[in-house]
Amino acid sequence: MSEVTIGTVVGKYVETRAEIKRLEDELEAKLAPLKEFQRNREEWLRTHLAANGMKNAKTQYGTVYLATKESVTMGDWDAFFNWVQEGDRYEYLTHAVNKTAVLEDMGAERENPPPPGVNYTALQIVQVRKGKG
Repeated sequence: MSEVTIGTVVGKYVETRAEIKRLEDELEAKLAPLKEFQRNREEWLRTHLAANGMKNAKTQYGTVYLATKESVTMGDWDAFFNWVQEGDRYEYLTHAVNKTAVLEDMGAERENPPPPGVNYTALQIVQVRKGKG
């Protein structure tokens, strides 16, 4: 039985990580055509329901129905913030902190405390970078 060393553990870690990536890529390649079939089926069903003025349809296999997926993203911060201020619409804002700005203010060695009311936590984790050889 060979001795366990940091080198052997790192080597096996890198090897296993590469195998996981290979298997994930292989699985994704196998799933791609199935996902495409499903997208085509969803489009066919959506078109069929819309063309027939239906919101849903029950079958022996399940029920298909139309749902709305919504997304709200920031397009123009200045325009939005002006609108918020002009109408006193502060309920449109969320309570968040800019992590990058806080960390920069704390300094590279984190010699400064975070601003009042901001929690800061640092955890040490293990990461492995593959060698050049």
